[in-house]
Amino acid sequence: MRFRSRVALERQPLATWRERVRAESGGLARGEGLLARVRMAPAEERPEIVREALDGASDTGETESLLVLRVLAIALARGVTLGPDETAGIHALLARLDGHPSALVQRELVELLVASAAPGALDAVLARLDRATSQEEEIHCVHALVRFPGPWTPDAHRRLLAWFARARGYRGGHLLSQIVARMQADLLATLVEGERSDLAAEIALLESPAGEAAPPRQARPFVKH
Repeated sequence: MRFRSRVALERQPLATWRERVRAESGGLARGEGLLARVRMAPAEERPEIVREALDGASDTGETESLLVLRVLAIALARGVTLGPDETAGIHALLARLDGHPSALVQRELVELLVASAAPGALDAVLARLDRATSQEEEIHCVHALVRFPGPWTPDAHRRLLAWFARARGYRGGHLLSQIVARMQADLLATLVEGERSDLAAEIALLESPAGEAAPPRQARPFVKH
């Protein structure tokens, strides 16, 4: 019902419902309204929508949190100019939701850590990759990591390249191999000449016949945050 109501709202001129969304005091109606607004509003309104989403982010229920995170994700994906206060607000929200029990919330957090260039995002998402308990979870982390703008460390690149070497042995049909190959190509395309030289051995392993053994996954110490 909420989805259909939001879609119906988006089909109407923004000018006819913008103020209604602004007047919502909170709850799911406000969250759905902000999601509709960020999808339909022009670029110059996105900073205001981000501020409104952050102002109403005190509720940490799964649905409410997902709405706020998706509003922020769309704003960042479509382009938004944020000041230091809004950026700090996004990072504070991500830190507050870090231990949220919802797997869906955690998926959104991974994307936003990278998209918002949160402090320590690279190490945080690599740690999530190490802790992942399914191929799907691993691929979601890697999908975010290959879009990380940097700076990268040699160790971080090696950890991700080692994952690609292991992933050659994953089973999941032709589509999985295509997804992994596309992400690998995207990562390699970001490497500059000096990085390629430093990572020559790891890259050579990826370019070797698929039957050759990849290095085993090394257990990393668990650090409780």
